Amino acid sequence: MNSTGNAQIEKHTFLFAQAVRNFVKSLPPTISNIEDTKMLVRTSGLVGEKYLRANESVSKKDFLVGMKSCCAEAKASFYWLNLLDTQSIPELEEKRQQLIKVATELVNVFSAVLTKAQA
Repeated sequence: MNSTGNAQIEKHTFLFAQAVRNFVKSLPPTISNIEDTKMLVRTSGLVGEKYLRANESVSKKDFLVGMKSCCAEAKASFYWLNLLDTQSIPELEEKRQQLIKVATELVNVFSAVLTKAQA
């Protein structure tokens, strides 16, 4: 992948992590939300962090392992987003659905990069 593509994905993963952090501040503070948001904040940040590490890999094998980790963290973020309780507040549900869409897009991007790199 070229440096422009890398920079775009880096920016996208950073903005995703930021958006998640802003979103969780507005959630109702239920016991499950408190615990689930801890995991969501962690996994959403790890998506970008693991992408940065994958791009610094020396070997193709390390790159592939790193990209698989990116994909796994994006899937985990998708999982935690789906568990959150928005208490049917329309604005929160809309924002959650937007973040779920972004998490899905990230999974698709990383899967495509993996497929191309393995070819």
